[in-house]
Amino acid sequence: MAGSEALIYCSSDIVKNSHKMGIEKITTKYDTVGAALNGKDPDESGRLTDIEVDQVECCFKSHKTYVYGCHCLANLYFTDVAQDGTPGRWELARTGVPVLILDKGESRARTRRMVHVVLAERGTGFALWKDVIDNLSSYQKSAVTFHTMHLSSDHRRMAGLSFDVPDAAQEFWEKVEELISDPLNISLSVPKSSKSLKKKNRAAKPKPLPGKSDISLPCCFQHVTSVGSGDKERFYSLATLGPDCDID
Repeated sequence: MAGSEALIYCSSDIVKNSHKMGIEKITTKYDTVGAALNGKDPDESGRLTDIEVDQVECCFKSHKTYVYGCHCLANLYFTDVAQDGTPGRWELARTGVPVLILDKGESRARTRRMVHVVLAERGTGFALWKDVIDNLSSYQKSAVTFHTMHLSSDHRRMAGLSFDVPDAAQEFWEKVEELISDPLNISLSVPKSSKSLKKKNRAAKPKPLPGKSDISLPCCFQHVTSVGSGDKERFYSLATLGPDCDID
């Protein structure tokens, strides 16, 4: 092999049966600028530490939500789908930590119940890509470490997640199955119960707003992510902000 740069190949298990397309050469595995993160080498097993997963999950947790962060990195690919449903050539787009978010739709700001899949950047938790998993997404496990879904914005395109660790990929798949098994989470209509109809007919009394004296100062607060201008060369999300953007 010429040169010191190692070539990394996509697993041929990415596609099965008629979807087999051979092996695609990739000259780099990660889009994030720099091979090392925070001066530390990744775990030899490929699994992320609990601290790294907690950091990512904290970036997406909010009122009335459920968040699950995958315990390994994954490559994000995109492809166009032919008329017969066969995916074309997969193209690498990003690398990050897959995250599942169940928005229960029970807050004032978010009234619609839905499931999101996010690719978060390792080290910052910033979202590199996000989409909705609904009844038309057809989220599938095409191989042990490769999951596919149709994009909500264009069903003629597909996204694929290639996981680094089979066990972590299986854990993520089980969480997806658990969430999409509930019709309410994927925008499927279900018969309304008589109890819910009665509650809807009743006029809801507005709750009084708390006074300023009843609101405490922030407590149990902890910084989980800290970045500056010096990190632009290490993280893709910061490198793409542009030269005129100051984050200090």
